[in-house]
Parts: sequence; C-alpha cells; structure tokens
Amino acid sequence: MRAIRNTAVALAGLVLMATALVAPAGISQAATATGKLTVAPGRAITAQFSGTKLDRRRLVSLEKSADGLTWSTLESVKMSSKGAVDFRTPATQPGQYRAVAKEFTYKVKKKKVTAAEVVSEIRQLAAPSFADEFTGSSLADTWRTREEVGYQATGRLCSAPVSANATASGGSAVLTMTKAGATEAKKVASQAKDRQKELDRAAVKKADAAVKKAESALAKAKAMKQKTAAQRKARSAAIRKADTALRRAKSARAALTPGCPNGVFHNAMVSTQGSGETVRAGTVVARVKFSQGQGAHLGIWLQAGNRQEIDVIEAYGYGRGITNVLHRLSGSTLRKDPAVAKDAYVAVKTVKSKSWWSKWHTVAATFDTGTITFFLDGVKTRQLRGMAAADYHLTMSVLSSDWETYRIKQPDVRPGAGVARSTVTRQSLPSLSVDWIRVWKKG
Repeated sequence: MRAIRNTAVALAGLVLMATALVAPAGISQAATATGKLTVAPGRAITAQFSGTKLDRRRLVSLEKSADGLTWSTLESVKMSSKGAVDFRTPATQPGQYRAVAKEFTYKVKKKKVTAAEVVSEIRQLAAPSFADEFTGSSLADTWRTREEVGYQATGRLCSAPVSANATASGGSAVLTMTKAGATEAKKVASQAKDRQKELDRAAVKKADAAVKKAESALAKAKAMKQKTAAQRKARSAAIRKADTALRRAKSARAALTPGCPNGVFHNAMVSTQGSGETVRAGTVVARVKFSQGQGAHLGIWLQAGNRQEIDVIEAYGYGRGITNVLHRLSGSTLRKDPAVAKDAYVAVKTVKSKSWWSKWHTVAATFDTGTITFFLDGVKTRQLRGMAAADYHLTMSVLSSDWETYRIKQPDVRPGAGVARSTVTRQSLPSLSVDWIRVWKKG
C-alpha cells in the first residue's frame, strides 16, 4: 500500500512540474487577472485590465452577445501600457458586452512567456425606453409636423416646415429643404416685409423720417439759383451731396424690411409633442448624417413646454461646423448657454474634414437637472450645468433662418473653423438623414 501511495505522489509531482513548464505565466495569472468594462448609452465603451501582462502591443477585442452564449467581435484595438482600452464603438445596441485581452507572448530575460487570454466582466445594455428605427415607408404617428409654425417663427419669416419635407425612406428618416413656388414666394416676401416692419417699428419710423429729410434736402438743392456759373456749380455740388444722402437713407430703410431677398423655402421639423412620448432625464442617442451644404441648421434636439431646449446637435454645413447648446430658463427669460455664439462650436478639428460630412455619426446627450453632457461618436464634446426640471419631447429638424439662407449661393467659412475658403463650394440644399433615434430614460 505504501508503494502505491509513493507512486501516486510521484506521478502527481510530475504532472505539476509539466504544467508549470508549459504555461507558468498563465497559471500564475489565472487567479488574479481581471478586466472591468464600462458600458453606458451613447458613450464609447472602455475597459481596464489588471493582474495580467499590460503591453501596448496586446490586442483586445470588444464582443457582443444577445444570449450570453454566442459572441461576435465588434472591433479590436490595442491596450495602453497601463491596461486601459478605449474602443471606438459607442454603446447603442441592447445586449451583453465583454472585452477579451488576447493571449500574449513576450520575453523575460530572453525567455518567452505567455500571458493567458483574459475575459472581462460582462456588462448589459438594457433595451431603450423608446426607439424608432424608421423602417416603414412613412414616419410613425409618434411624429407630427410642426406646420402650425408657418412663416411666423422669429428669424424665419421666409421659411416654413411642411409635412412633405419629412419622410421615411431606405430605413431612415429624411428631412429636406426645398424652394417654394413663385406664387407662394411672392406672397410670403410681401408678408415678410409687413412683419419686419411690425417687429422693428421704431427703427422703421426713424428710417422713414431720414428718407423724407433727404428727399427734402434734394428738392431744396434742385431749387437753388443757377443764374451764374458759381451758382450753377454750387447747385450741382448740393444736388450730388443730397442725392448720395438720399440713396443711403433709402438703402438703410430697405434693409429694415428686405422681405425675402435670398428666397422662400420649405423645410422640415417633426416632433413627438402631443404623442405622450417625453423624457425628463436620461440619454437620447441618434445615428445621423448631415449634408455639406450651408444655408440651414440641421438638428436633433429636445424642447419642453416651458420653452427650455437641449440641442443635442446642430450642424451648419461644411466650413461652419456643429454646436451643442442649451436654452435655459432664467426667471421668465430664455438664456443661451454658451452665451457667445463662437463658443458654441465643438469638435472643430474633427468636422473640418470634408469626408466627415458624408459619413454616419452617433450623437448623444445625457441629462438631468444637475448636468447635461454631450457626445459625438461616443466621445464627450461638452458638459454644462443642468436646468429646471421639465418634460422634453424629441425633435428632428432642417430649419433655414433668414440670416443664413444667403449661404446657399454664397457659402462662407466661420472664423476658427480651420477650413480653407477654397474648399467650400456651393452644394445642393441641406438635408438630414436619421437612421434611428433611441432614448434611455432615467428613473
């Protein structure tokens, strides 16, 4: 019996020795190697490994599963020297996620050592509270066109949303800007002049008085004596001066009520207002594609009954850029944040590439009453303090304000955009495509 026990012990010892010789690193790391994973809607997924060989050459794969049994690889990147992994993939699809640090061979004192594969913890992204994949041939009843806005919105007297400009096609919502017909354009331009007069009545009154004064001065100059050469010379000089003053006065007066010098347009604005679909706090994520053309601003945004707005993104075309903005109530007044227009632009280096405008991108905003954080393709672009509690409805739009429609024919470059003027050319009228929009509500 003692001989049998001794033989068994000897055999066990040989097995242990053989195992240690084959994979000493794997055995030592198996008990301590870990990987933590961070998965949040709209944000790029990240991982952090420890207890294993951390090396900038080591490949890590991001994997996703619907059932926890079958896993598919979404992308593979290399970890940092400290074990951090920043994937490019934003968390947008419900399911289980994990990161796998691949088996890695390296040298220690000229001897090869193999670090075993390490699988991170599994994280679940829950199904969104609301989602529209725009798979039908028309927009769902959840969305309604804001046609009641008409040509009366402040700053948009020459553009109006119409239902025909918001459709579903090819699995996406498509919002466009088109030119109004000649008859409608003439009527709208006349109405715009009347409205512009109402909005700036004091300035118009002052400008009308200046025109009358200049007309009177011209009439007075023309009535001057012209019997002698000196009188004729003085009269001619006075007429030229008065005529110049009159032309300037008329030009200043016309600028106050220009009507629609850049044209009259139909555009698109649809929202979930009235459908019961609102969000008080949480994350809104959308996959979008913007056209290069200038002359309108294309947006995914949230609006509340108290008029507060969260502009998840507004795009002004290649050469202008994109913004993240809040319109926050201060008493009864809406205040813009950032307050200075040039400070609203984000991701300047990213969007100065012309190719960026022809690709799909993921935009997101996570918000509550404390903070609002904005993301582009999973990367944080801005964080601002929160706002008064409110229920927000979702809005998608292509809106052409009167102050920007001149850029349709005369596109320009925003100072600080980092874009060469020579690369900005006239494009077709702006449009927005939305592949899907999803909402993860908080609480």
